[in-house]
Amino acid sequence: MPTVINGVGTWYYGKRRIHSIKASCQFCGSHADLVSYDTTLFFVVVFVPVIPLGQKRILQQCSVCGKHA
Repeated sequence: MPTVINGVGTWYYGKRRIHSIKASCQFCGSHADLVSYDTTLFFVVVFVPVIPLGQKRILQQCSVCGKHA
């Protein structure tokens, strides 16, 4: 997962090919919307994306706890 400390770190930007299902979250166990999508991981400085580090596929991001695979 991306991490930003004092405005410097990595973060996801953009969502493409979004798919949503209603299922049980494997992390928190709640029944919620699980969303899968394509995104780009960026190196950020002062929360501004500077360098793209690669394309990622986020699998089953929980709408309750926010964790994903």
